[in-house]
Amino acid sequence: MLKRFSIITLCILLVLSFVGCGAPDIDVKKEAPPASSAPAAPVAPTEIKQISFGGSSPGGVYFYMIGVLAPFLNEKIPTINVTNVSTAASVANATGVAQGELDFGLTYGSLVWEIWNAKGTYEGKGDLGKTVTGVVKAYESPHYFVVLKGSGIKSVKDLAGKKVAVGPAGSGAQYNSDLIFKALNIDAQQEFLSFADAAYALKEKRVAAVGQSGAPSGAVTELAETAEIEILYFSDEEMDVLEKASPFYYRSKLPKETYKGMTEDVQMPYFSVYWIANKNVPADIVEQILEVALDPANRPTLVEGYKLWAEMTPDSKNFESLGAPIHPGAKAYFDKNGITK
Repeated sequence: MLKRFSIITLCILLVLSFVGCGAPDIDVKKEAPPASSAPAAPVAPTEIKQISFGGSSPGGVYFYMIGVLAPFLNEKIPTINVTNVSTAASVANATGVAQGELDFGLTYGSLVWEIWNAKGTYEGKGDLGKTVTGVVKAYESPHYFVVLKGSGIKSVKDLAGKKVAVGPAGSGAQYNSDLIFKALNIDAQQEFLSFADAAYALKEKRVAAVGQSGAPSGAVTELAETAEIEILYFSDEEMDVLEKASPFYYRSKLPKETYKGMTEDVQMPYFSVYWIANKNVPADIVEQILEVALDPANRPTLVEGYKLWAEMTPDSKNFESLGAPIHPGAKAYFDKNGITK
């Protein structure tokens, strides 16, 4: 009985305790819903646009030029990947761009005219060249013949009956050598070798001369370090004939500083080299690339890599005179920057 009384008394005291204290203050707040445990939606990876740029075989001028430009563009524009494609050079590049096998390429102004108008090299090819458009003029190029000092070959006409390495079949060097030999009525034995192999063959005297377009050529520069070379001079009479044979040639002189062993400037035919593009390359890609390539702040890096990039310049007027249009992306860049060349 006493135990029951004690329990009842304890309960009464507990009730009185709660009443005396009152209800506790409670800060009622709306709780945030628990964080979702579902994984975040994956971020779509940035699409990398693959760009194929036709150069030349190793040892050729184009090979070195695109070898400098391609990685520089890739570094500055992370949304593209430009590949330096080894080709037979100018003719192969014009054909590759026209067929859409190459996005960009370097080639001669004369070949742009021929492929656009289905003349000469592209006789009977119809509308093959109608996809070719211009970007910028890359540089002014000479064509010349290299011999070893003491060979007894003193003039271009002395190449008659001799073995002459003219670059790979389909190269610009072969194209120019053909035209020059025909115009000057020189019956030379043409050997189709890569530019590097041609220089080595000359050093070993397996050929009497090397026909080369563009200067300085890496292959000829390397040859001049280990062998004494001479660059053949084109006379005024020979230049008269060549300028009549091709409206794209004009006479100028290769500076004596170009190759080791040269002692004077040498007269020879010159012509323009253009950076061309297939018309289907997206305009925004071409415009973005030119923003990098033509930026004065970037020019020193390109020139340090290969000095012919110092000559790169817009040249819409002269390019369009060949019949082909400027690429819409290049035109957009020129219009935005007030370039009217």
